[in-house]
Amino acid sequence: MSNRVPYLVQVYLTGESPNYELAMKNGGFDTDSKTFPAQVGEVLDIVWASNSGPTGGFDFHPMHIHGDHAWDLGSGDGTYNAEENEKRFEKATPLRRDTTILYRYRKSGAPHQTAGWRAWRIRVTEDNVGAWMMHCHIAQHAVMGMNTIWMFGDAAALRKKFPAAPYLEGYLNFGGSAYGGHDRNPQVYHFLPEDDELDKQS
Repeated sequence: MSNRVPYLVQVYLTGESPNYELAMKNGGFDTDSKTFPAQVGEVLDIVWASNSGPTGGFDFHPMHIHGDHAWDLGSGDGTYNAEENEKRFEKATPLRRDTTILYRYRKSGAPHQTAGWRAWRIRVTEDNVGAWMMHCHIAQHAVMGMNTIWMFGDAAALRKKFPAAPYLEGYLNFGGSAYGGHDRNPQVYHFLPEDDELDKQS
């Protein structure tokens, strides 16, 4: 699987999905597809680390998840300690969020120093199967690399989520019928009831 064709298009056309076994040998990251694959039923703890990079400067990062909300496990200075952090939830319940801040605890430090973290927990279910971005919401930071793709579910689980024909075909090619044009209306798949159906229900 490559990252040159949209991931869900590849799954639909070829039945291929990211290499989960390869990812498990590499800290959860599939180096071929450039994704983080996860299987239905897994519970993931995702820890964002603030790193000073080559310049030694730290910044604030509004980290955002697509496809679902994550349980916010908090944040702190230094490096993440899972055992210590779990103790916080003996008397408190984390909140679900789609955006949280990876704070800056100091303005600068040594180059490539890690100082600060934000942690999330998310369960992969049949409801959130898909290809989802998790990224810094500052566009410049996302372009510079704070942008990840997570593949929730294997090819079989992903294919169950696709719409039925004829709607799917319009999404498989750039400029397909889902996009419409000056001479045609887009042919789209609706996940929600049409307005006239809602009027009938009220």
